[in-house]
Amino acid sequence: MTLLAVMVIADRKIISTEITAWVKSVISACRQSDQLSVPSEARLYEWFDAEWLPLRETMTNRDLDTWLTPLIDRVLKVCSHATLMGLLEDIAQSDGETHISEKALTVLVSMQGGR
Repeated sequence: MTLLAVMVIADRKIISTEITAWVKSVISACRQSDQLSVPSEARLYEWFDAEWLPLRETMTNRDLDTWLTPLIDRVLKVCSHATLMGLLEDIAQSDGETHISEKALTVLVSMQGGR
């Protein structure tokens, strides 16, 4: 959930279409993994509401590559690289534009998954 939420927050604009895309992406990722249970939409909205501000602060106050690398590794243990890239793209494009920060996250995940 966290890595996909980073994509919502990456452009520093949080809009409803991105949150909706995030919810759908988390549910899709969980359904494709035999290791994850599928949370309800209500639970996901609650999680995002509680976590977006601390997550934004973490993103502001840390070296992102260092913080994101183990997070990406954990996600890739339960989700294929191709699936993760598709979900991130869906979230990035859900507001009609792809911000440079969203592109940077996509590149980082692409590089991480390709090693």
